[in-house]
Amino acid sequence: MASIHDIKELLVTIGIILVFSYGGFYIIRRIFRREFLRIYRYSLSLVTGGIILYRSLIGLVFSSYYAKRYSIWLFVIGCVGFTLLFYSKSVLAKCEHKKEEYRKLLCSTKKLAIYDAIMFIVLIIKYYLIN
Repeated sequence: MASIHDIKELLVTIGIILVFSYGGFYIIRRIFRREFLRIYRYSLSLVTGGIILYRSLIGLVFSSYYAKRYSIWLFVIGCVGFTLLFYSKSVLAKCEHKKEEYRKLLCSTKKLAIYDAIMFIVLIIKYYLIN
């Protein structure tokens, strides 16, 4: 009988995929407005964020089995997809004239972008300067 420790990596990968997938679908479903798709900043960040998020999740599944070295990069790229989705949510709040929500979401988006940049810098230092 297989131990839980034998399939621990698979369970962690499935958990990450499920959380990111649910979060992405939830955000896209809540902020999708057909009438605002003509606004360039909203539509571009919404579509690009969704594509980046779900392509990185598919890559994360395959890289967890074949090339584990690149799975952390795909995780960070998935975080960038979430940041773009939050940015499109803030643009939507601005278009709907919700100034307080716009300021709060833009502040959160800036913090997420800073965290993404820090993660990229740490990964670059780890893989290219230390090794």
